[in-house]
Amino acid sequence: QMLVSISVKRAFSKKPKEEVVPEEDFLQRVLPPPSQYVEDVNMALFINGFFHVRRVIVTEESIFFSMPGNDDIIDEIPLAECTEVKIPRMNEADPFEHIEDGNQYSHCLQIETELDGYNAGRYYILKVLKVDDHDRLLKGLSKLVKVARQRRLALSRFQRSQGHMRKIFKSEIFQKVSALIIFANFAQSIVEAQLIGARDNDPSRDGIQDVFERVNTAVALIFLVELTINAYGYWFQPFIRNPWSWLDMFVVATSLLALGPLRIPTSVIRFMRAIRIIRLFNRFTNLRKLITALTLSILPMFNAFMLFLLISSIYAIMGVSIFGHDYPEDFMVFDRAFLALFRITAGDTWVPSLPVLRDDGSLNWRGAAFVISYIMWVSSNHRSRVVLPLYLLYFSVSANHEFEVNSFCLV
Repeated sequence: QMLVSISVKRAFSKKPKEEVVPEEDFLQRVLPPPSQYVEDVNMALFINGFFHVRRVIVTEESIFFSMPGNDDIIDEIPLAECTEVKIPRMNEADPFEHIEDGNQYSHCLQIETELDGYNAGRYYILKVLKVDDHDRLLKGLSKLVKVARQRRLALSRFQRSQGHMRKIFKSEIFQKVSALIIFANFAQSIVEAQLIGARDNDPSRDGIQDVFERVNTAVALIFLVELTINAYGYWFQPFIRNPWSWLDMFVVATSLLALGPLRIPTSVIRFMRAIRIIRLFNRFTNLRKLITALTLSILPMFNAFMLFLLISSIYAIMGVSIFGHDYPEDFMVFDRAFLALFRITAGDTWVPSLPVLRDDGSLNWRGAAFVISYIMWVSSNHRSRVVLPLYLLYFSVSANHEFEVNSFCLV
């Protein structure tokens, strides 16, 4: 029986020069791009007395575990924490002693972690599904562990502290507390708008307004601390190239300006506080994927909207030329005609000033032909047959490739 044991050292060693966190995040929830894969194999993971097939991804930094056919990470082992890769002897004390039939667990990999490490002392028992993979994984992991440890020891003190900050920022409890504060502050903005509203000068509301101001000050300072941790952990290029970092900087900057000596109108201050909820998009993976896909699908739709503006402008010019003298309320000048036609596109059924019937009761063929042709070509054809299919197409493509856009995956 051939077994491989990977002994993992403590995450925080007593030796200062070994207190290093790997370059990549321990707690990222989505697999890295396929270009970073060194190994991508299915193995059987021992859980509660049974082996369950799991997808195992090996990169130069970590070993990732996910469900087969899924990109969501369920666990991770940093390679830089591994101290040794070896084939243990069967008479050594090992976690297999509680397994009744040891023969059926041959060709396994045993990954050991210590109590103070990232994996909290858990034993990982993996069985290769192909016998030929055993020796290849043994040699490959040995080489990767050696390189990862050398690279980790070469990091500067600043880089090591950045790793610790990234670990704190990406921790589940930090993200949940941050999301809770953002949501609570948004709820507080709703209550403030209800209780105070536009009555800023009402003396009876001074006490409540002072409480709200103190809460907003505390939240702004909390957001500043959070942004500082984010910027320190990902400085420089990973932070600057991430659009969500720019959004965080804008929200924090506006929150601090509202606290400063500048005389900013109350309506502007409340708007600045209300948009803090946008930061919540970056806290939930599924919500961020949706927003990113929507954003990426807007630019390809620009040509379709330009076609709509062009046709609407042609009809507006025609309307001014044909109906400008008879119906000046909606067709005297270009902007009025364009707005009247845009209302039809938005859902109105007719141009209000353009009668369907003449004074003698006969049909106004000229006006009817103009409006009906516009409705058939622009309002119906553009929205249903052109814009919607194109938007769904680009949204689907953007959603499928959302995690391949590096600028959206760094933080």
